[in-house]
Amino acid sequence: RMLIIGNLIDQELKSYNQTMTAAKRSKFSLEGLTNLVDQLGVNLTGAEEGDTLIGIRNRSKDTIMTIISGVIPPQRNLIAAIKKHDHLYARYIQRIQSTLTRFKHCSLEHVQLWLEASQHDASMMTDLEDDITVAFIQLGPSSSFSQLTSAQQTTLLASTDTAPISLKHVESYFPAKPGSKASHHTLVFYQAYWKLGQPFEESTSHAGLVVDLVRRQVVRGLRNAPLTLADVPLRCIKLTGLKTSPRLKAKQWQLTQPLDVAFVVERDSAKLSLSALLSHSNTRCTAAELELFRKATTYFTAAGLKSLLQKLVRYKPQTLSLGDEMDGLSLDSAVHACLFSLVVHPGSFVPDIQRYVTGLESAAKRASIIVFEDAAVPDGFESVLLSMMGCAFVAQRIKPAFWSPTIDSVVEWAELLVSCCQSSTYYDAAPVDGSELVPFTLQEKGSALENVSALLDAVGGMRSDSVLVRQVAAKASTSIESKCHQPGSMELSHCFDQHWAPEVVHYMPLGAIDSLLTYDSKPFATAFAQLFQHVSGLNPRKHDVTKQSPFRSGAVQGQRLAWMHRCLPMQARDVSTQLYTCSYTIPLGW
Repeated sequence: RMLIIGNLIDQELKSYNQTMTAAKRSKFSLEGLTNLVDQLGVNLTGAEEGDTLIGIRNRSKDTIMTIISGVIPPQRNLIAAIKKHDHLYARYIQRIQSTLTRFKHCSLEHVQLWLEASQHDASMMTDLEDDITVAFIQLGPSSSFSQLTSAQQTTLLASTDTAPISLKHVESYFPAKPGSKASHHTLVFYQAYWKLGQPFEESTSHAGLVVDLVRRQVVRGLRNAPLTLADVPLRCIKLTGLKTSPRLKAKQWQLTQPLDVAFVVERDSAKLSLSALLSHSNTRCTAAELELFRKATTYFTAAGLKSLLQKLVRYKPQTLSLGDEMDGLSLDSAVHACLFSLVVHPGSFVPDIQRYVTGLESAAKRASIIVFEDAAVPDGFESVLLSMMGCAFVAQRIKPAFWSPTIDSVVEWAELLVSCCQSSTYYDAAPVDGSELVPFTLQEKGSALENVSALLDAVGGMRSDSVLVRQVAAKASTSIESKCHQPGSMELSHCFDQHWAPEVVHYMPLGAIDSLLTYDSKPFATAFAQLFQHVSGLNPRKHDVTKQSPFRSGAVQGQRLAWMHRCLPMQARDVSTQLYTCSYTIPLGW
């Protein structure tokens, strides 16, 4: 792999060097300089702390990072070339003044003085004396960063304003061809490959559909969604990804036409934090209870918190047991603590979809699906679901550094889940292949649940989830009120299943799963299906959770052992000094 990447970089550098003379002639011609001024990359604008850079060339395309420390000056040779053309230089100064926020209230003379004092000869960000540190917001799916390992991509996307990463360190991630003496083994940090910008387009006028996440409605045109509400400033952001015009192809529905949609959100929503969420008047979790929960789930990933949140709503126990040495939590407190912990979780890189998923996106999307899959939408909460799925859509496209939902919204999500826990109602949805139901598209006249279905299709995920929500929105499934038995307690290990902790099967007694093993590409498929049927999928609204079986007993034992191995501190073992001798015949295959 190193040889392949090294060869590709060498080919690019060779091509770059061969065409450098021609490129210089082209770049420094009036036409070439005009194109540079029109593009206005970082090589002409420079960048400083707090600026957001967006990749605009193949190597960097669609990657977004924010500068945390350091300054990138504009390139001296380019400015000198532009200065030879008075009209172009005047236009360049005007573009700098209108584009860079810090210069909007400055005179043209002030801009010129800044340019004279800030120029630099370096064309690569990593050649500067300052060690530029950044926080990566997004990695372009077709950029050079997609060639890095999952661990390296996770490291980049885990960088924050309080824990930034050095560009020079990131450059070292890109391997050199054996024997190569080049000073740079990637051109991804070439200044011309980046420009200042925002990851979304903000607008003050929009005639198309508007998803108002503040008022929880879908309307047409901003005239029906003013950008102020009780003196609270709002903003309108335009995002892509929603489509219309459904067509059935090979029993699969496809939406073929892009939909022009904007979202209205609060402009200055408070940064999501556990302390801010705890301080809300409707929070049903104390600081001490949250601390207990966080201690018990220290080693839980975002996937583990999602699994626990779903099991709390599905199994609806009276209390959550956190272990022998800790007090348990009431169901209400556990739901709040789990949702809050997931919302503020930084998230992780998901190899299956080759994308970094934040805890906020996971929480909004999964909580919405839990309502349909394990309970039913409580009366009066339809608009909260619309807001929650809308937040999942926005969070998928805009990272928390630029936007986050309000504290009020997140607490309402928790109240919705608690209401589901208190209810014995569920949807009796007959299994269908999905082709019978036409997908909903976002409409101002559509019901809240129809628009939730449309947003979920755009967010993506498991097809069965989309079909279920579509069934409920189309009223093709009925809600059933059951007389269920509410379990007294649920162990924390109950959330260990094949989705986030597949190692659980290795901790089950062999006698419980021996007959279920198959010797093919999926040896544990049957055992995992039984685990869902008899343990993790139990829902007292639908099943008799008091019924025991040999497999269930073995599976619960396996869950406890998997939890102990993953979450409890390792105990030091005594090292024996005794010498053991054994004889063994090595097979001929060795």
